Amino acid sequence: MSEYYASNPARVDIEIGRYLLMEPKALFFPVLLMAASPFLLAVSWEAASAVAATGIGTLIFDIFHARNLFASGDTLAAVVVDPKRQLVAVYADLSKGGPVAPAIKIMKLPINRILGKKSEIDDRLAYIAL
Repeated sequence: MSEYYASNPARVDIEIGRYLLMEPKALFFPVLLMAASPFLLAVSWEAASAVAATGIGTLIFDIFHARNLFASGDTLAAVVVDPKRQLVAVYADLSKGGPVAPAIKIMKLPINRILGKKSEIDDRLAYIAL
C-alpha cells in the first residue's frame, strides 16, 4: 500500500476531444497552418502540403505531449465545494517522503465544462498534479 492518500501515477488517460475543448490554444496553430495550406496551392503544391503536414504534426505532438504530462503526474482527490462559484477542493500530501504534510487547495475551475454537466456539491473529481 502506498504511503500517499491519493497517489495513482501513470494511470490517467485523456479524452482527446475534451482536452482540445478545454485547451483551445492547442488547436490554434495547427488549424491556422492547415487553413493556410489551400492558399499556398497557388504558389506550390509542395509548400501547401508541407504547411498542412506541419499543422497535423503539431497537433499530434501536442496531444502526445499532453498525454505524457498527465501520465507523469499524480492523481489527487478533489471534490466540488461550491458549484455556483465553481470552487473545487483538492487534497494533496506534500511530504515528499518525509512526515505526512497534508494540504488542501481551493481552486476555481470550469467544472461544468470538465464534467460535461451541471455540477453539484460533493461531486468527486480527479485532479492531476504535474
